[in-house]
This record gives sequence, structure tokens and C-alpha cells, in this order.
Amino acid sequence: MSYQSVIEKERRGEYLGKTVQIIPHITDEIKRCIQILGNKEKFDFVITEIGGTVGDIESLPYVETVRQLMWEKEQDCIVIHLTLVPYLNAAGELKTKPTQHSVKMLLENGVQPDILVCRTEHPLGASVRSKIAKYRDWETKITDKGIGNGTSLIIMTGIISDIPRGFYSEFGAQTPFFFLIEMATLVVIIGATIGIIQAVRRIPVQMARLNAGSTTGLPAGEAARSFIPLRVNSAGVMPIIFAQAIMFIPLYLQNSETFRDSSVLASLTRIDGIGYNVLLFVMIILFTFFYTAIVTNPTQIADDLKRNGNFVPGVKPGKETSEFIDRVLSNITLPGGIFVALIAILPAILMMLGLAKTQQFAQFFGGTSLLITVGVILDLLQQIESHLLSRHYDGLMKSGRVRGRSNNAGAVGTGYTA
Repeated sequence: MSYQSVIEKERRGEYLGKTVQIIPHITDEIKRCIQILGNKEKFDFVITEIGGTVGDIESLPYVETVRQLMWEKEQDCIVIHLTLVPYLNAAGELKTKPTQHSVKMLLENGVQPDILVCRTEHPLGASVRSKIAKYRDWETKITDKGIGNGTSLIIMTGIISDIPRGFYSEFGAQTPFFFLIEMATLVVIIGATIGIIQAVRRIPVQMARLNAGSTTGLPAGEAARSFIPLRVNSAGVMPIIFAQAIMFIPLYLQNSETFRDSSVLASLTRIDGIGYNVLLFVMIILFTFFYTAIVTNPTQIADDLKRNGNFVPGVKPGKETSEFIDRVLSNITLPGGIFVALIAILPAILMMLGLAKTQQFAQFFGGTSLLITVGVILDLLQQIESHLLSRHYDGLMKSGRVRGRSNNAGAVGTGYTA
């Protein structure tokens, strides 16, 4: 798109017959495309993904553009480098050479990544993370402590840091009585979000009969009961992210000469417009079903149950079990998708109805900010609780059995929790 735009400008004579070069013409156009969303709308931050592979000749103009943006924006931008840490089955180890090579090439081109995100098939050990961190002196301490995910905590902290400013701006724009009503409504919405995130549909499972000499404490011949927990919102925030990414397409189309005067596209680019939010609502529901179908495989669950001699009471093992789980999953995914879609468009609804006076305050009523914050806090609390239980603190043991917050205790394997 950047090259096409430069060609169209050159044909219109905007460069006054000058020779079109990579620097500055192509790089300036790439910078314009990267900043167009932030310049058109008011966002706290804009995440722009630049695809390609570091080292390819096609990616060189984009790497140079990033270097220029780092110099021009200074403290207003950060660079996150996504890299692959492959696992060699033959050697049985993770290889960090591709990561080292890509970081080295970025540094040679004047780009110093602020954050390094590693994709891998197996968990990165402390020694591997420490080795990778030395390429650019990155910190690895948050995740190393074993409680919470460092990246998620950083994102959540950034969201929470805007709460005082948003509350202060809304308090100054509203009457004290109506502000109290808004706060009470916010508490209710947070409670409903916690309920949806934690909600599971338990499918009972009859375990195989026990043999004599079993250490479970049950008499020989008795069968244990357990369940498969299917989350109502197993897709999390991913449907919102997918849908919002697709909604950027009308914005890019409107910037072209062909669709610049289209009123339909104009209505789809206004985040507080009815057309934009209706389309976003529908797409989030569709992506919820799509992502749930990817992360949860009823056929695999049914095969695992059959292989281990387990079964769902009243349902034949095999194909009928798979169809039963798929039917239950579809029934619980629809309300979960509708709730996530409502949460995503709720800030815009409040602004359109005038129930919230400032965008800074309205964003806390929904969207990815609310789901990420609630999800990360719940996950952090569960990890802290598990850590305390594993340490067998005397104070906890004296107070009796500690009740967990998670509803997944006793689940048949962790692969079914999506």
C-alpha cells in the first residue's frame, strides 16, 4: 500500500518531477501509514505490527522507518521485537541463534528493541532467558519469580495507571450524585465480568473402575466421578482483538482515492458511530465461535476419554460424546460471545447516550481494558494462592482447609480448560 500510494502521488505530480527514492519518499509514506490512526483518533496508544523477516531485502525500508520514528518520537514510542526460538527434536534443545542473529541485524541498522517477545514450542528455562536477555540487557525478573506473567502485568499496570486521571476528569464533568451512580454501575459490570470469566459448564465424567490395591482410598471396583470444565468465555479477549483489526480495513480504504468520498466507509471508521459498533458486535460474536472452535477440540476430548476408559454418563463413548461436547460448547459460547461483544461496545454506547462525559472514564466500562485487567488480576490471585498452598504455610494449615477461587479443581486434565 505504501509503494502504491507513492506511485499515485508521483503520477499526480506531487513530487514536482523529482526522483522518487526509498529515503525519504518511501519511508515518509510508511511513517504516515503507521501514524495515521493515532493522528485521526484520540487513543492512549497505538500498536502497529510490521510483518516480514529481519534481514530480508523487502524489510529494509521498514526497519529504516522504525529507526527514524525512534529518533523523531523519542519517548513516545517503543519497539517490540517478536522472534522465534525453534526447538530441534533431534538435539532435544532450544536454539537461540536465530534470535541472536535478528537482534544483531536490528542493532546494526540502528534499531534497539525495548522489549523482546519469544515464540517457542517449549517453555524457556531460566538459563535460556538469561542468555537471550544478554543480547540487549533486557530484564527477566518478573516472570522468573514464578508468580504472574511479566508481559501481562506490564499491560495491566499501564491500564490501571490511567484510572486516577479518568476518574478525576469524569468527576469534574458530572454531578457528584450521578458520578456515584456511575461508580456503582462500574462495580456491577466488573462483578459480571468476573462471573463470566470464571463461569464454567461442568460435564460429569465417570472414571474407570479401580483395581484392588489402589491408593485412592476407594474400595476395589468403585468408580470415581469427575468433570470436564468448559469455560463460557474460553476465547478471552481474542475475538475483540480480531474484530478490531478487521475494522481497520475501512479506515485504510477511505484513505485511497477511490473510496475517499464514500459515506458508508466514513460511518464505519467512527468508533462512536452506530454502523461501526453494530458491525463490531456481530464480528466479535463470529470470532468467538471461530476461536473457541480452534482452542477446544471436542473430538480429541472424546478420544482421550475413551482411551482412558472414562465416559460421560448417559452418552456413548466416541462420536456421540464428541457431538454432545460440541453441542454443549456451542450452547455456552453464544451467551459468552454476546457478553464479550456488549462489553466491547459499552464505552461507545455510554458516550453516545451521554451517560459518560469523558472518553478516559468510559473506557473502563468495557473493551479490552476491562477484560485484560480483570483476567490478569484473577490469574495472579490464583497463582499466588497455588504458591501459598504449595509452600504449606503453618498459618494457612491451622485455619483449616483453604478454599480455592478456581472452579476447575478435579478437572480431567488441563488440556480441556481452553
